[in-house]
Amino acid sequence: MAGAKKIAFISNPVGPEFESLVCGKYPGQVEFIKPEDLPSRAGEFSAIMTMDRQVPGSVFERADALEWVHVQSHGFYKVLTPELSAHRATVTNSRGAHPESVAEHVFAMLLGMMRHLKEYARQQAEHKWQPINMDTLYGKTMCIIGVGNVGSTVARRAKGFGMRVIGVDIVPVICESVDELVGTAEMDAAIARSDVVAICVPYNNGTARMFDRRRLQMLKQGAYLVNIARGGIADEKALREMLDQGRLSGACFDVFETEPLPPDSPLWDAPNLILLPHSASRTALSRSRLQEIAVENIRRFLAGEPLLNVIKRGVAP
Repeated sequence: MAGAKKIAFISNPVGPEFESLVCGKYPGQVEFIKPEDLPSRAGEFSAIMTMDRQVPGSVFERADALEWVHVQSHGFYKVLTPELSAHRATVTNSRGAHPESVAEHVFAMLLGMMRHLKEYARQQAEHKWQPINMDTLYGKTMCIIGVGNVGSTVARRAKGFGMRVIGVDIVPVICESVDELVGTAEMDAAIARSDVVAICVPYNNGTARMFDRRRLQMLKQGAYLVNIARGGIADEKALREMLDQGRLSGACFDVFETEPLPPDSPLWDAPNLILLPHSASRTALSRSRLQEIAVENIRRFLAGEPLLNVIKRGVAP
């Protein structure tokens, strides 16, 4: 019976209005609890809503009634632990909430770098008037690593700037904005002939340290590197060395291996690096879509209908 099912939220990326909405819509069935309280109460809930944070394995040992885990982000690698993978629960994510916000972030960082906005901001603060020669996106080749929801949206924006787009993906995706699609076996060659490389792949065992020292050295002299995927995909120590050597025109990173970035990280003072605090999706549009996906999946779950964005299909008890 649908009324007997209870849903626990251990994160709320949208805000207090979202809590009021779902609690009002499903009184007695939805509860927002502290993450540390979940292990002792795991047996009470049929569903758990979380961000991209790991749920303790002990939860799944006690969660006999658990049927569904929803990840309120696009990334799910941290959540899909061996314990959850072995559990009978279905797992869904929030794919489709962030592409536009993240794609705009890519070009905000790139244009900020190419147009020297940091330097101009300093000049403004110091009341200086000193024009600087700038770079353009038009006519450049962008290589997008991962042509999924985010990567394909980045590709469409790139075409709007008059760029040529090479896509790299493990599957033969169809994207009209990609001029050339290659497989991962041809990644190094694609990177070597691109002016801008944008990392848009999810983090998993296959992409961890994908951009190690060897692959970073494949970037052409004067290229730009953007990472809006996840930290841990690019070797940050090797990146700092390349920036110090002037091998790259610049790098734009919104994600890092350790977050928050430690105060003593050498990246803080790296030359030609735009460094932002994992903020690409912090927009009203993304929050609205996170809410829409969660609310729709709650409705479907309680009605016994198929869920959206399934990444692990559950097994009936």
